[in-house]
Amino acid sequence: RGLISDPTLSGAEDVPRGLALGRRVLLDVLAAGLPTAVEFLDPLVATYIEDVVSYGSIGARTVESPVHRQLAAAMKMPMGFKNGRS
Repeated sequence: RGLISDPTLSGAEDVPRGLALGRRVLLDVLAAGLPTAVEFLDPLVATYIEDVVSYGSIGARTVESPVHRQLAAAMKMPMGFKNGRS
C-alpha cells in the first residue's frame, strides 16, 4: 500500500517505522525548497503528515468513499480527486 504501510517493501507492515520514514522524506523535500504531494490512502495517517504536505489527492478507488471526502473537506491544503471508477 505504500511507504508508510510497508517501508521495507517486504510485505510486513510496520506503520510506526513507515510514518517516521515518510515524514523524514517529506521534510527533506521541503528543506530542498520543493512542495510535497501525497495520495491519502488511509485517512488515519493524514493527521501525522498533513503539516508537511503541500498538496493532497484522493485516489480513484476511494474517491467515492464518504470518509475520504470528509477528509478532503477538512484538510487545509489544495486537494485533488482522481476520476471515479464508474
